Amino acid sequence: MASYEMLPVALREYLSKWDHVPWHFFNPPSKTLATHPTFLAIELLFFVVSGFAFQHALRNGRSFVALWFASVAAGCANDVFFMWLPTVDNFWHAQATLMLTPRLPLYVLCIYNVVMYYSTVFAWRLGLGRVSESALVGIVAMILYAPFDILGAKFLWWTWHDTDVAIAERLLGVPIGSTLWIMIFTATFSFLMRSMLGAKVHGRDNSLVRAVTAVVVATLFSTPLMLVQMVAFQVLELPPGKPGLPTLLLAGSVYAFVALLGIVRRTTHEQRTVDRAAALLRWALTMYSVVLVVIALHSSPTNSISTSIHQLTGPCYIEEFDHSGNRRYKYLCVTDYNEEYSLKCHGSAPPGANTITDWYTICGTPHSDPQLFIFVVTGLCLLGTIVNALLFITPPQSPSTSAAKKTH
Repeated sequence: MASYEMLPVALREYLSKWDHVPWHFFNPPSKTLATHPTFLAIELLFFVVSGFAFQHALRNGRSFVALWFASVAAGCANDVFFMWLPTVDNFWHAQATLMLTPRLPLYVLCIYNVVMYYSTVFAWRLGLGRVSESALVGIVAMILYAPFDILGAKFLWWTWHDTDVAIAERLLGVPIGSTLWIMIFTATFSFLMRSMLGAKVHGRDNSLVRAVTAVVVATLFSTPLMLVQMVAFQVLELPPGKPGLPTLLLAGSVYAFVALLGIVRRTTHEQRTVDRAAALLRWALTMYSVVLVVIALHSSPTNSISTSIHQLTGPCYIEEFDHSGNRRYKYLCVTDYNEEYSLKCHGSAPPGANTITDWYTICGTPHSDPQLFIFVVTGLCLLGTIVNALLFITPPQSPSTSAAKKTH
């Protein structure tokens, strides 16, 4: 059990509800390395890549620093929102080296930071219109996040609710709703940041007041506006609240069309961002892809052992309703479930059939199709690397900068 007597009252009251679980703010890396080696590797990876992003932000001005902090704040607000509402509470993180709460590892904020910061900076370099730029951000974020999402679901970096309708449709263990979410959420975040910062991200730096306002607006409104779009794109499917492949294809097609339209219609008069430290992001994203591919090729999910907070176990087939009114089972049925893990772990007894508990041990299971798994993860990482090359190898210059060079 963690000690938090020195924390603010509100936070202390929240954490006290988890007194029944033996969690800690700090878990020795040696312990994680022994039981969950890929999780430790991915935790360190995101700390490093996020650090590269912060260095990049410092070198490029106040708008970029605001973008960096906004990605962390908006991402944290999104996680807290979905954990707070019981009807949308359908995922649980493993216990990392550094935990902010029993359910929120510190590295998760770096995940948001990496995906949202990098994809937005990608688009800022092109000088597109606000809507097209945001659509492109969503597409790029989806490409960057997808291989990580596939690996995380299989290697137990987190787990999902077993019968929640919103995440029932899955590809390689990843809910289609998760892929749809990262695209829409990041695009919405980018749109709000651009709306608040204006065109000055391409030229003279913004004022401190405007930068702070952008962070606050993006933090407060990214999740609500994302939810509105999630509902709107599900017009092809019933019941509501169950995003599937048709929804993803519709949303992806709309976003891709808007992004391509903006790229085609972009005029030479639109100013592009002059990136003062593109090499930082280029090398960071290359490292990101390499680590994910190495994990896919050389790690076995059967070596993953996660003792953490997971879906509450209990009596089988007790029904409840989610936020859309769809039925789901309240408890994980330990004798009837379909997830990428096993409750029968060596050295630990699984929860009893009617035992109500949310802290227990799960183990990874072998790949059902290892060739397909490796092909998809490496293919997505390669696609991300190609996007990285196209947008970062040759730093674009503003027309004014090019004109200045011609006069000398």
